[in-house]
Amino acid sequence: MIKVLFFAQTRELVGVDSVDLDMDFATVEDIRAHLATQEGKWIWHLSQASCLLPSTKISCLSIPL
Repeated sequence: MIKVLFFAQTRELVGVDSVDLDMDFATVEDIRAHLATQEGKWIWHLSQASCLLPSTKISCLSIPL
């Protein structure tokens, strides 16, 4: 199981603090793409291909899990 935590603006837009996923994903991009298919504000906010790592603004979507 993978627990995805949401912070700040993303948390406010999707309306939850976290989600638990019982599926297998190869990369962070796979998780983002899966979550972007959810109804509501998910697709709008998570369709943007970016994420943050602590103290560093870098693209991390291709990071293997």
